[in-house]
Amino acid sequence: MTRDWLLSYFAAADTLVPDQLLEYFANDASFQMGNMPVRQGYQEIHQGLLLFYSRLSSMRHEELATLTEARMGMMEASAHYHLRDGRVLVLPVVTVLRTNQSQKVISARIYMDPSPINTAA
Repeated sequence: MTRDWLLSYFAAADTLVPDQLLEYFANDASFQMGNMPVRQGYQEIHQGLLLFYSRLSSMRHEELATLTEARMGMMEASAHYHLRDGRVLVLPVVTVLRTNQSQKVISARIYMDPSPINTAA
């Protein structure tokens, strides 16, 4: 995985279009945000993204640090969440992605506290 690949993943995430982000995922991938339940497979991940994105009008990840290896990438960021009521939350987040040989995400772990977003909705 390269830094450019990692940044393009976050650019896709920031579109708030689940299908665009899911182009980076293997069909049997797992996805977890904070202490939320693990979502397994395309359909569960898609539903989780729809729910999360429904609370936002836009989102932007500000890169603070990245680390990449052959099949793993991590990014520390300040995530700027623009809520539908006009408020903006800036939260710290670290994302760890693991990919298969085809560079499709098989595991996405997002280390953050999403409760400010969930309680604001």
